[in-house]
Amino acid sequence: METRILKLDPENYDTNLLTPVGKCIRDGGLVAFPTETVYGIAANRDNPDAIAKLLSVRNSPQEKLLTIHIADSNSVKKYINNTIPNKAQKLINKLWPGPLTIVLSAGDGGSIGLRYPNNEIACDLIKTSGVTVVAPSANLSGEPPAYEANSVIKAFNGKIDYIIDGGPTRHRTSSTVVRIIGDNVEVLREGAIPKSVVYDFSYTTVLFICTGNTCRSPIAEAIFKNLLAKKYGISEDELEAKGFRIISSGTSAGAGVPPVEGVVKTMEEMGINIEKHQSQPLTPSLIDEADYIYGMTDSHIDIVKEWMPEAEDKVFLLSPNSEQIEDPIGGSMDTYKECANTIKKCIEQRIDKF
Repeated sequence: METRILKLDPENYDTNLLTPVGKCIRDGGLVAFPTETVYGIAANRDNPDAIAKLLSVRNSPQEKLLTIHIADSNSVKKYINNTIPNKAQKLINKLWPGPLTIVLSAGDGGSIGLRYPNNEIACDLIKTSGVTVVAPSANLSGEPPAYEANSVIKAFNGKIDYIIDGGPTRHRTSSTVVRIIGDNVEVLREGAIPKSVVYDFSYTTVLFICTGNTCRSPIAEAIFKNLLAKKYGISEDELEAKGFRIISSGTSAGAGVPPVEGVVKTMEEMGINIEKHQSQPLTPSLIDEADYIYGMTDSHIDIVKEWMPEAEDKVFLLSPNSEQIEDPIGGSMDTYKECANTIKKCIEQRIDKF
């Protein structure tokens, strides 16, 4: 077999050059191509002969899970029968396109690996092929991955149809592989994306906001933590390990101000210690980080939408009945208790979704 070498400038190439290469994949051929991590070998998943040949040239075991490479995140829905898990969607939104392989349940009892590479040559090739592309790394099984086309040529010249030389890969390391089942996120292989980043981005972050972050929103944060921990039968300290980050802030708050005395006493009567709370101002980064934002009044909601219109779909009044929870500051103890009880009732109606 003659292996054709196609050298492309990753910053400036004619996509028409990929037309015959895409057809080659479609017709059952094997094509090595660059990604931002390592070189891969593409094959048509729905062509059994192509898959058999791919496994053979790599000396791969027959049961090897072959990762599907896609050219846009919406394509995930084509390959799984279930709803995309929330934590998978978070990683998709934050880290794709990029060096992350996500393994999900396929709906038939098996698993499916998906990768959206941050490399134009790779994505253009996938689109041009018009088929479902699977692509293990372009190396013999058990050997180091290839970061340059020359390594691929040495290993596979005369064994595959095309090698696209797109220069050295950007990261020169493999993708990070994550398996997600329900709310459980497991890093199977740490690669270009550190494990800590994966876990940070996979948190479900709930943000409560009021004005000064010394009364209503810290009450809401404390009650939510308390009820959520009870729901899962864990301590509040274990919520982050469970994948939840619960925070609060104020639209006009300063930093480091403790809760007012009436709030501390009210929370004590509810069996919750809130003395360590320190206020923090609402910022665009907090809004961006949050998955759910609950405001006490319409004015808080309006401020979030004004600052970040794209957050509209994740900001809500805490009260499901559109009740305005007014600031109790300066009021009597009965005022604080009434406010806390109202907030608790609202949270009890909200918490089932978490």
